[in-house]
Amino acid sequence: MICPPKVGHHNQPVKVQIFMGKHYSIEFKHHIVKLVLEEHWGIREAAQHFHIAAHSSVVVRLQRFEKYGINGLHRQSNKARKTQMPKAKKIASCENPQDIKALLKELEYLRAENAILKKFKEPDEQKARQKKGTSSTR
Repeated sequence: MICPPKVGHHNQPVKVQIFMGKHYSIEFKHHIVKLVLEEHWGIREAAQHFHIAAHSSVVVRLQRFEKYGINGLHRQSNKARKTQMPKAKKIASCENPQDIKALLKELEYLRAENAILKKFKEPDEQKARQKKGTSSTR
């Protein structure tokens, strides 16, 4: 069977074979889309007939064709698909020694406050553990 050419085959008809990881030409993609839309081929049928490993790629081509027309069948570059890492937020630098001292003092205060809160929390946790222990033995 003769199929439309794949990219890099210089418009020569090629015999059908399994091309995994290859890129299909726009003409080949358009041919498959036309068969599905105009000739009422099934998506799985077209994928199997042209030895396309995943029928979902035919579905994607149809969706892109319906949304963008023939331009939707062009291959997208990898640059468009990569997501960018979020840029790190810059921390405001404190060059003023008074600001640094104030921040260190606040940090010391907050650490002391946390220590006090932990001490008050311990007896409550012990009571809760004791209640669980006594209620489970009854």
